[in-house]
Amino acid sequence: MTKRPAARTGVVVSVFVALVTAGVLTSVQGSDGDHAATISVSSAENLLGEAVRLAQAGDYAGLCQSVALNSRTCDFLLEAARERGLSQWGGAPRIVYVTRPSDDRLTLHLEGKYPDGTTYFSEFTVVGVRHDGDEWQLRSVTPVYWSPMLPAGGKCTQAAAGHVECGGDLEVAPPHPSF
Repeated sequence: MTKRPAARTGVVVSVFVALVTAGVLTSVQGSDGDHAATISVSSAENLLGEAVRLAQAGDYAGLCQSVALNSRTCDFLLEAARERGLSQWGGAPRIVYVTRPSDDRLTLHLEGKYPDGTTYFSEFTVVGVRHDGDEWQLRSVTPVYWSPMLPAGGKCTQAAAGHVECGGDLEVAPPHPSF
């Protein structure tokens, strides 16, 4: 098993993403309280498929422009992944399980492999936002799916059905070997 660089970078990235996410989600709701419709698992899977396609093609600008909620955060996450020596070239991840902390937020919990065969576990969090006018679009808070976020606190528990639950209600999605 290949040892990854210090976990401190992961914690810094996790805290940064948490702060940006909180700020963006607060501003997304707006003063009138508008929300996107409930995000479907299949819609989140489609956005992950697009992220995988763009990343595998090496189109990081496209990933940050069309998938990421915030392009500067995406650039930061890409740089952090590069610094940690993490590569997306190991293929598409599979969805292990899904959590829905709220109607306008859904997280796909992923398992993937790096080119050296090392397994990673990460999250691909999808939110609904108004973008370029009044049309709702789905964007990912964590578009760099191959770069695991280390928990900045909180715990996961074993659910009755034998799955791990972290946060909101648990929905189980079938594994997807590829997109």
